[in-house]
Formats: sequence, structure tokens, C-alpha cells
Amino acid sequence: MDANSFIIYLHELRNQCLYTHSALSIFNQSLEKKSQTGVLFSGQAALNAASQVGAILWPSRARARRRGEVLREKLQLPDSHALGDRRFVELWEHADEKLDEWIKNTKGQRVLFDFVGDPKTIDLPGLKEDCVYRLYDTTSHVFVFRGLGYNMVNLSKAIEEIGRRTEILMKQIMDQVKAAEGEGRAEEPANNDSPPQAAPKSASEIEPISDAAATAAEEPKDSAEQESAKAEAPAKAEAKPKAAAKPKAAAKPKAAAKPAAKSTAKPKAKASKAKSDA
Repeated sequence: MDANSFIIYLHELRNQCLYTHSALSIFNQSLEKKSQTGVLFSGQAALNAASQVGAILWPSRARARRRGEVLREKLQLPDSHALGDRRFVELWEHADEKLDEWIKNTKGQRVLFDFVGDPKTIDLPGLKEDCVYRLYDTTSHVFVFRGLGYNMVNLSKAIEEIGRRTEILMKQIMDQVKAAEGEGRAEEPANNDSPPQAAPKSASEIEPISDAAATAAEEPKDSAEQESAKAEAPAKAEAKPKAAAKPKAAAKPKAAAKPAAKSTAKPKAKASKAKSDA
């Protein structure tokens, strides 16, 4: 992979992390305002952007795996990750066909659409998670979509860490390019035996982020903490947030996510009950 293509991938990774963060900010605001439509819309948008991050770094198709390997190596990310769960990576592919499949699989059963709050308050005895189309559980911070649950606390944490690693690597590359340009303009010293630094031409010439930088990326930024203080409140209120966001079938990514402010306030929510006769 050439250096220019590598930088374009990094740029898109950073953008999708920013989009996820923005969607989660709207998600938190919607919870505060008890806007069910806002919560479900922004939660779905956050999953969409985060799944793009997963697809770039942990692609499910063989022809794209080398790209994922190169990016993970430079960002010092593991080969196995919650965001790399195939069902999450392919969340938005063939969405219409997945809707067809969900309707077929829930035929004749009680199903639930669009609910925000504590699921225990729903008067639907025996309701199974795979019969829920879209729901946000304010007690566990799990967003269910098409029968699969995703822990929004874990989703946010994972996206923040990847975003910071991406920023560190982009700055590192830009510093290397600037240093090479500066040396190219400067006169060569008379007795300088060291070769001049060159701008990277391929991804192989780009150094991975250091262990220290990787460790620093795992720590939240003060600015990010300040901006999302409300989102962090529910996580701190829990003794231990769920470590995994996998559904019963191990589909919930451990992805971290900033829960909403005052999520324990149990915002009013309207649930649509229906019996599928598809």
C-alpha cells in the first residue's frame, strides 16, 4: 500500500470516529429531553458510523484483509476486537434483506418496535430479544437493533481509543513529512555521514505508533471528558458496566459507548406492540 492511500484510510477512520462521537452527543441530549425519536435515530446513527470503523480495520472479506492488517499494525490494534465482529461490521449491508429475514423469523410471535426505557416495564410476557426490532434499555445501556444488542458504553470507549490512535499516527506522519521537506531545503553539512530523512512513499516506511502513545490513547482526553461528562455519568454510577456488548449469540460487540446523561432517569417511552402476521 502506498503512503498516500494509507493516509486516506486514516483520514476516513478519523472522520467516522468523529461522526460516531457527534451521534452519541445527540443521543445524550435526546435522552435528557426524553425524546424517544431522537434517542433511537442518533443511536442508530452511532452504530452506523462505528460499523464503518470496524469494516475498515477488521474487514470480513478476504480481498480487503491485507488493508486491515496494515492499518492495525501501524495503529497497534489487536487482530481480534469487538468492533471486528462480522455481524457488526456488516450491520448495514443489505439492510432490506435483513429486514425481510427478521420479519420471517418472528412470524407469528409477539414483537416490539421503538422503545426507550426499562424493558421490565413492558407488558409483553415472554418477549425474546430477537423479537425486538429497535430498543434502548436505559438500565443496561444496551441498544437493540434487529434482535441484536450493543452496549453503548463499551462502543463509545472503543471508538474514542481508535480515534486517538488515529490522530497520533496522522500527526506522526505529518511530522515526518515536514522534517523531510526541511532537510531537503537545508544545505548538507560538510561532514554529515547520516542519510537525510525521507518522506514515506509506502505504508511499510511508516512507523507504528509507539507503545507509550498507544498507552496514552487508552486514557481519555481531558477535553473529551469535559465534553462528554454527562455521558460518562451513567457508567460511573454502575458498579461495573458490562464488559461485553454481545447478544446472547455473542453478537454484542464489546464496543464501548458513551451512555446518555441521566440514563437512569428512565425517560418516558412509547412502545409499539404488534403481532407479526407476515
